Amino acid sequence: MSETLEIGADSSTENYTVYESADGDTIVGMYVSNGAADDIGEYGSLTVSAEGGVTASLNKTTTNYATFETAGGAISGMYVSHDLLAELFDEYDSDEGVAEISLIIEPSTEDAFEAEQGVDEAEEESLVAGSGDESDEEEVVEISDEEVGLVEN
Repeated sequence: MSETLEIGADSSTENYTVYESADGDTIVGMYVSNGAADDIGEYGSLTVSAEGGVTASLNKTTTNYATFETAGGAISGMYVSHDLLAELFDEYDSDEGVAEISLIIEPSTEDAFEAEQGVDEAEEESLVAGSGDESDEEEVVEISDEEVGLVEN
């Protein structure tokens, strides 16, 4: 069993690009070396599974997450929600975690990331253009011909 999530670059440090999942909760603080991040780009598609990709080993568990890292240093830290791990591993124990998970990351697009966030692109464009906001309508001011001086009194 595996789970594929859209991830996006959230911030960066001198040596790492920090990604998080589109929902902002399942994967947080995934520190990817800048070399690997250059290959991924700003958006990626991350598949987490029990086997089949690059192995990430458990570092520690916290109240809400288990943290993992890869042996080669491409990922120096990655917070994975206990909820996701419970979906992937039978009898998952959030206190114990799992010894390792497998990861596959492929480049993706902003559209795929926003689709997973539930962003409606048409609504977003409408708001940006202002056509969806009633308060942006122009107010019509009527000025009589006498006030403008077009008609003699």
